[in-house]
Amino acid sequence: MLKIQSLSFAFALALGLTACSHPASQIAVAGNAQLQAQVSPGISGEMNIIRLRSMAGAPASIAIDMPDMPMHPEPYNVQKNGEAYEASGVQFSMAGTWRVKIYDGSHAALGTFTVTVR
Repeated sequence: MLKIQSLSFAFALALGLTACSHPASQIAVAGNAQLQAQVSPGISGEMNIIRLRSMAGAPASIAIDMPDMPMHPEPYNVQKNGEAYEASGVQFSMAGTWRVKIYDGSHAALGTFTVTVR
C-alpha cells in the first residue's frame, strides 16, 4: 500500500509541476481583430509577462483590472519582440480573475480577455 501511495503522490506531483510550467493562453476577439494572449507564469505577486500575437493592428499598451472589484486599471506598455508583442513586469496584486484590455497606439480597444491568476 505504501508503494501505491508513493507512486500516486509522485504522479500527482509530476502533474502539478507540468500544469504549473505551462502558461495560460487565450484567444480574444474584438470585431474583426483576433488576438492570442499568453500570460506567464500567471502568479500574483510575481513578475508576469503577457505575450500577444495580433491579426489586426499592433498593440501598444494593455491595462489590467479585476472585473469583480472596483479599481483603477493598471497600464503597461507593450514592446515588439520578434513576431509577438510583450508587456513585461506585469504584477497582479492578488489571486483571482483579472481582465486584460489591449489597446493600439491611438488607445482604441483591440480586444479584452480574462485570466485566472493563482
